[in-house]
Amino acid sequence: MKKISVIVPTYKPDYYIWECLNSIATQSLDKEKYEVLIILNGVDLEKYDSLVDEESPIKLSENKFNILYTGAHGTANCLEFILEVAKLLKDDNIMFNLIGEGEKKEELIKKAEEYNLKNIKFYPPINKNFIPSTLKNGDAMILPVRNKPLYKYGISPNKMYEYFASSRPIIFSGNVANDMVKEANAGISVEAENIEKIKKAILSLYNMSRDKREVLGKNGIKYVKENYDTKILSKKIEKIILNLLEDKNV
Repeated sequence: MKKISVIVPTYKPDYYIWECLNSIATQSLDKEKYEVLIILNGVDLEKYDSLVDEESPIKLSENKFNILYTGAHGTANCLEFILEVAKLLKDDNIMFNLIGEGEKKEELIKKAEEYNLKNIKFYPPINKNFIPSTLKNGDAMILPVRNKPLYKYGISPNKMYEYFASSRPIIFSGNVANDMVKEANAGISVEAENIEKIKKAILSLYNMSRDKREVLGKNGIKYVKENYDTKILSKKIEKIILNLLEDKNV
């Protein structure tokens, strides 16, 4: 029997995912008669690679182990945990670089000043075309997410795919259904909102040999090439649409 296909996009899923999932769960139609297809976000690797040699407007500290975060500085991004880790580390050789804007940024800057942190820097948002060259200059990327029930369905943040494309290891903190960093063996994953474990992950990466960090970075680029290049994703969408068109019941 032909199935009815439901395509669920994942751009800003927190805006509607509960309603969507609830609607699917309460359908009177026999669940054997339909399928739910989810197309995740990704990265245009061809475009990304073409921009790697652009001159970045962000000048990172020299002779430091630079950890980068790019994107929103909002409540959902829980960047306060990075500040707490920076406070615990008190190691000027490890530099946290937070690039972006958001409603929590001023609060974060004031907290960093209150803690007298010398190992964290804030930068304004940059044009997306400068992301590849900026990430290339870093040593590692960091992405914390809150411990939210929503994430039991998985996450698909754009920055994650850009981090993979950078060929740099990733420190990920989150309780999610799809821990892509762990799946790709592209860095170190720890539970959400655990400051001590985030600190240990950072120190582990910092003390790791350059060769081992490069292996993790290469694992990341391989993973995104095989699964989340926009060329791969567009082919998946094309296949779904062609299958739907072949179904006379649609």
